[in-house]
Amino acid sequence: MTDEQHRSQSTSSHSDHFQETNPGPSPPHSSEDPNQSLGERSEGSDDSSKSAKSVDEVEETLSYLAKHGGVRYLNTLLAAAVPPGSEIPDTRNIREWSFKDIMRMPSVQQKDWIDACRQELDSLQERRVYDLVNPPQGWRVIKNRWVFDQKTDRRKCARLVARGFSQVEGIDYDNVFSLVVRYESVRLMIALAAQQQWHMTSIDVKTAFLYGELDEELFMEQPEGFTIKGQERKVFCLKRALYGLKQAALQW
Repeated sequence: MTDEQHRSQSTSSHSDHFQETNPGPSPPHSSEDPNQSLGERSEGSDDSSKSAKSVDEVEETLSYLAKHGGVRYLNTLLAAAVPPGSEIPDTRNIREWSFKDIMRMPSVQQKDWIDACRQELDSLQERRVYDLVNPPQGWRVIKNRWVFDQKTDRRKCARLVARGFSQVEGIDYDNVFSLVVRYESVRLMIALAAQQQWHMTSIDVKTAFLYGELDEELFMEQPEGFTIKGQERKVFCLKRALYGLKQAALQW
């Protein structure tokens, strides 16, 4: 039996099973002969109208299956159509991705994001943000997570962020500070620049918070996906502020 005959027989058996377990009105059909081949239908027809008609037929059929209890059948077909291990998360919510989402991507995209994580870890080592030590007994170990982003020039960025919500006031930190600006100040600067014909520029301090030295002694677990082999039980003793810490803005 050829591959084409095998696929035809498999599709037929799936359809018979669906009709037996999901009784109801028949799905909508077009006026064309269902036994007519695709090549015969396309002869003498306009390409654009044929494409639009095919899309309408597919949407009609999917709508019918969903309406009459075919959701499980549709999920089965979709699972068979999309091979496991090649899932790409929704790019509209990149900042909500986790490291596990990155590991489910195809190898090409996965490599770009892994490289971004390594660049972040290189920045931490360059600024001597932490020392790798054994976890002290009785001390709270702060958790962390990766936050991903993609710049307008398609650059992949990864930021290791501490889960500061687990810190306890009076023990892990004393004071906090929020970096905010009044809109009136921004409008005044823009108005002056326009009046005096000044040229305005902006700068971005890369990993700015990593420059702030900590007064408290804090311990954080190793980042997911980059645990040092043979030293999995060790933790980071933070020497400088890290994004997500309660006192990070004040220290900076």
